[in-house]
Amino acid sequence: MDQDLDDRISLDELIGYCKQRDCGIETTTIIDMFNDATKLRRVTNPKQYSDPLSIQEIQQAVRGRYSFDKETKQWGVTYKKYRNQWIVLLLTVN
Repeated sequence: MDQDLDDRISLDELIGYCKQRDCGIETTTIIDMFNDATKLRRVTNPKQYSDPLSIQEIQQAVRGRYSFDKETKQWGVTYKKYRNQWIVLLLTVN
C-alpha cells in the first residue's frame, strides 16, 4: 500500500491500492474508512485530518475494545464500523 515508503498511507495510496487489487470496496467507503481512522487524532489545524495514516492508526481501526456490562456481569468486545473492510485490505498485503 505504501508507494513512497514513508511508513504512512495517504488517502490517494489507499484508493489506488484498492483499485489495483480490486478489493470490492467502493471509493466512498474508503474515504469514510480513512476519516474514521483519523477522527481520534489530536490536531491543531483541521487540515491535519487529511495527513497520511500511521501504522498505529490502522492498528487502532482494527483492534477491538473490551468493555464490562454491569447488568449481565460479562465482558464484551466492540469493534469500529469499518473493521471488516480494513481486515480485507490487510489480508491482501504480503
